[in-house]
Amino acid sequence: MFSVGDACSLDLPGADFDTVLCQQALQFFDDRATALSEMRRVLVPGGRVALSVLRPRRHNRAYGHFADALDHHVGSDAGAMMRAPFPDLTADDLRGLLHGAGFDQVVVRIAVTSARYPSVAEMVRQETVSSPLAAHLAGADDTSRAALVEETGRLLADHLDDEGVVLPVETYLVTAERPALD
Repeated sequence: MFSVGDACSLDLPGADFDTVLCQQALQFFDDRATALSEMRRVLVPGGRVALSVLRPRRHNRAYGHFADALDHHVGSDAGAMMRAPFPDLTADDLRGLLHGAGFDQVVVRIAVTSARYPSVAEMVRQETVSSPLAAHLAGADDTSRAALVEETGRLLADHLDDEGVVLPVETYLVTAERPALD
């Protein structure tokens, strides 16, 4: 089942789902505790939640470099938008949020993967057209776009190889369970 709604007030029956998946969204919720409580509410006793949340920018520095280039050539709003997916949440913060929402069996793992692009220009294109950054880049002139690609390439020089650009991506993968007896 797929439903669009407010994560802090799910229009779903309680204790009706075996699993809740929240992929790269928790970091955008204004009230994470309420959203997690809602996820718990809709789970059957013994049901599981699985979350993925990007780790802070200090663990995803390449994206911070891209955000800096966006600041310089597109605007600070675009740079802030690129930084937004990387919350300052620690593994302990996530554990605390889940325990606070009534979950147990909380397990936090770190996954290190990579995103590969055939060129810096293609990286900039894909990262912008697949997100709200598209509107910001649409307003930039050709000179600014070219300068964005050039500076991004310079800032990501350590991430270039013979097949393009590789960006390391660190994510928290979290699983937890609604207690069977509650």
